[in-house]
Amino acid sequence: MTTKKTIQLFIKNFLVTRNLHPKMKQIIFGLLHSEGKIFHENSQFTWGEFSYHISFLIVGESLISQAAAMELLLLATDLFDDFVDGDNPQSLSPAKQGVLAPALLMEALHLFRQETTQSFPTTWNCIYQNLQQASNGQWLDISITADHPTATEQYYFQMIEKKSCSFIQLIFELYNTKQNPVLIEIATTIGYAAQLANDIGDIFASNKNDLQQKKATLPLIMALKKDDGWLRAQLQLPNFDVKEVQTYIKETGAIDYCTILAKKYSKQAKILLQQQYPNKPREIAHIMAMIE
Repeated sequence: MTTKKTIQLFIKNFLVTRNLHPKMKQIIFGLLHSEGKIFHENSQFTWGEFSYHISFLIVGESLISQAAAMELLLLATDLFDDFVDGDNPQSLSPAKQGVLAPALLMEALHLFRQETTQSFPTTWNCIYQNLQQASNGQWLDISITADHPTATEQYYFQMIEKKSCSFIQLIFELYNTKQNPVLIEIATTIGYAAQLANDIGDIFASNKNDLQQKKATLPLIMALKKDDGWLRAQLQLPNFDVKEVQTYIKETGAIDYCTILAKKYSKQAKILLQQQYPNKPREIAHIMAMIE
């Protein structure tokens, strides 16, 4: 059985036993079939699989329960994020998002508690600290728009170090509770690469509101830096031509710049992993296949 199938089976069996409303379970299963989630067969990266391969890398064994808990935890945070951004996965109303997100968060924490009985205080401290950092990053994310004077490249990386890298750091700390500077650097570079790739994709995604909200993502920040005034004026309009704006952003070179940066951080992560774990090329190959 593949890693993905094993995690899928674990999650399915776990959710079946939970005392949630049947309709809530149905929606959760549907969301877990979305792109980037564990039941989506063509997703290159899923949090569950990433957690699984990190556990093999660090402790040399498969911790399926932790992988499943991470998948549920990140689905919960995605719902919170969608709620804030005004995105509607599977046409969920904000009210349903607001109910499902904390419910999923509690189920993920219950699973962590259930599977780490002896070490849960340490696990909980790790979860708490990193989710707190992610919350601070999310606050920065909604604090200013890309056309604000303080929306710089430096600001962007400060934001995603908290908002995105915290989740990668959480996974590493689950399997190595000591503050290893090298692992922190690896988690950070992976987080940078992943978030840059995600923000590039969201610029062109039809189901995302990044452009309409003028979110301070690096592609838009860099495009505005090269702008002669046209883009800034378009973004002030209530109903600008999204396709036209997307084309303009690409023509500024902002997408190429961010793509090069993402590849740079991905390559840096691979080098650090190989230096830290020279005898585990197979595990590193699995990890890199998901983030490259």
